[in-house]
Amino acid sequence: MKKITIILLICFIPIINNFYLDGAKGQFFKIIFQPTTLFAQKYTDNNFKKIKNGTSANEVIELIGYPLYTQVIKFGEYNGNIKWFWTKSSNDSHYSIRAIIFDAKSNVINKIAYYYID
Repeated sequence: MKKITIILLICFIPIINNFYLDGAKGQFFKIIFQPTTLFAQKYTDNNFKKIKNGTSANEVIELIGYPLYTQVIKFGEYNGNIKWFWTKSSNDSHYSIRAIIFDAKSNVINKIAYYYID
């Protein structure tokens, strides 16, 4: 019985990871840690999933609205690029992060979606 349970769990993790932006681990942590996520007014997970690399900033705004805040990345692979955030924590604690990194031409080059544990 234990083997069947483990096999089922292993089989469902990829499905959960594809269905939920926070993945299986994020869904688990939401049960343990009370989420404090504040979302931008027009944001939806379904529309966030529609955004692909190469999508323009204007198309992003049409799909999920204006971000809550932005920042210039000052290190690493995306140094100098702009990151827009559609979520934040209401009290600097556990929350779902939804962000997009844009290149110099204001096109999407990376999407970020995971559950942050503080």
